[in-house]
Amino acid sequence: MTPTDGAPEASDATGKLPDAVIIGAAKSATTSVFHRLIRHPQIFQGPAEDVDGVPVTRSKDKELCFFSDDPVYAKGMSWYRSQFAAAEPGQLCMEASTNYTRWPQLPDTAERMAKHVPDARLIYIVRHPVDRAYSHYVHRYTRELHPGQPILSSFEEHIKIDPMCIDSSLYMQQLERFLEYYPRSAIHVFLTSDLKREPEVTMRELCRFLDIDPDGIQLDTQTVRQSNNAAAILEGKTRGAITAPFSRMPVIGPLARRLPKSWKDKVYNLLKRTKHGRTTSQSLTPPPMSPEARAKFLRFFEAPNRELAQFLGRDLSEWSK
Repeated sequence: MTPTDGAPEASDATGKLPDAVIIGAAKSATTSVFHRLIRHPQIFQGPAEDVDGVPVTRSKDKELCFFSDDPVYAKGMSWYRSQFAAAEPGQLCMEASTNYTRWPQLPDTAERMAKHVPDARLIYIVRHPVDRAYSHYVHRYTRELHPGQPILSSFEEHIKIDPMCIDSSLYMQQLERFLEYYPRSAIHVFLTSDLKREPEVTMRELCRFLDIDPDGIQLDTQTVRQSNNAAAILEGKTRGAITAPFSRMPVIGPLARRLPKSWKDKVYNLLKRTKHGRTTSQSLTPPPMSPEARAKFLRFFEAPNRELAQFLGRDLSEWSK
């Protein structure tokens, strides 16, 4: 599919187009930033639902992947506009799709965005490139390519057949695609470490970029569900794999599902210490990156990091180790 195929403008479409888009990078706190932003009163958010007594926003505007993924783009502009149909007049609409900075694997994103949302403001969050690439490998292997299966390939082995994890950490390479169509002033770049060190300053600067009131941002801690926490996701998958054989048993399974959560937790903690539990947990735990591999990739990213540092006009020496 070419960039100009599909997604025609529909005269009967309802809903507006996004004013802002978080374009990545994957595994760089994009989910946390997105959920903090959509709780701002000037930004449209999806409905909230109660999960274990905690109100959690399940916005449908996270990871739409409309401009990057051909099957989604083929749904057309009427479908895309409908995602924002419930927005109130004057509310800022936004979405966040980390697939938008996965060039060259998904090559048409920037051109498609420029065609349909040429005035959108773009937000790009970047993280230590080696750490981000490793987290991306874990995500790709356990959630996209081989969900629920033992991890059989190390980071070094995986990227030989799936270079996306490395390419997505070449931040300047990703930015250059958008700079072909958008002015520099339309792109706001900051580091994940900025958010950790100075969350209030970072989020208020982001609000000013979006032209919304900085006082409307909420900085309270995000829930695990909201933050897409990798450790929590891995623990959930491990728990499911350990308990699955027992939950399928004719009598034990239905009985276990009726137990209070505190009892389920006690049973799970007992199962984790069994041979079955230890073996299952080990098979689903990603192998750490070797010191030799880390040193190799730190050297690989030296030149790209210098280029990005020059573009941003800031010191990125924290990424040298």
